[in-house]
Amino acid sequence: LAKAGCADRRLFAACAARAPSLLASMPPQSISKLVYAYAAGDVRSEGLLRAVAAHVPGRLASFGPQALVNLAWGLCVANVYPRALLQSLVSRINAVPITEQTSVAYLMQVVQLDNALRLEAPSLGVRVDA
Repeated sequence: LAKAGCADRRLFAACAARAPSLLASMPPQSISKLVYAYAAGDVRSEGLLRAVAAHVPGRLASFGPQALVNLAWGLCVANVYPRALLQSLVSRINAVPITEQTSVAYLMQVVQLDNALRLEAPSLGVRVDA
């Protein structure tokens, strides 16, 4: 809905109320897409994002490259900056090998993440090796 420009505030509010209790059963890609949707829809839900930030560190090893960058970008755009989590996310993103098969879309999102970190949270000192 957010990508379609239809950020229904009531729907996002209902999701924010229910999602924290579902995080343990959600696949990593779904968690990252949830955060991405709130950021892309310019919908603020600090409670939900804090719940995600508290839940995710124990599961980072199960997040693929796209899920890592979606999650990190979404947190930055939503102005939620859990330093330790962002450092872990960026460290894992930096460890992803860039090959000829790496999609241009992924690389563009990595650059967007680095821009968000530089512009919105320079005091964190977290940088992507873009």
